[in-house]
Amino acid sequence: MARPRKSTPTYALHKATGQGRATWCDLAGERQERLMPGLYDSPESKAAFGKLVLELANSATKATGGVQSSISVNEVLLAFMNHGEQHYRTSDGEPTREIEHIRTVCKHLRELYGATPATDFGPLALKTVRQKFISLSWCRKMVNQQIERVRRVFKWAAGEN
Repeated sequence: MARPRKSTPTYALHKATGQGRATWCDLAGERQERLMPGLYDSPESKAAFGKLVLELANSATKATGGVQSSISVNEVLLAFMNHGEQHYRTSDGEPTREIEHIRTVCKHLRELYGATPATDFGPLALKTVRQKFISLSWCRKMVNQQIERVRRVFKWAAGEN
């Protein structure tokens, strides 16, 4: 019987370049390797290795269904609105009209899926939201723009967690 592969990364010297090297096995059992920035044992290299260890631990927890807080769509919308208030501004600091459109999208998302866990919001939910926009007699261009805003909210949320 083969020995189990090590899923936690190991830190070693890459002889050819003198850099730090991390090796580990991913969840599929494939061997992975990544060179760290800077020379072996430098603070920069050790910091990058520490960050990699945290990222892998976080992704393993998600994949195995470990302890993970299940935030609702309402919480995602609130976080995005806080982000949007700062992000969607003109060069002189005035809010743009984009934030008004995002508020409209958030209102309809809250009505339909507010209490739903954000991880359960998928393609079928997006189709339902699109159908809601169509039932409001919005033109195709407006529906498409609003759906793109919904996608932007969840894309931003996926990058933030």
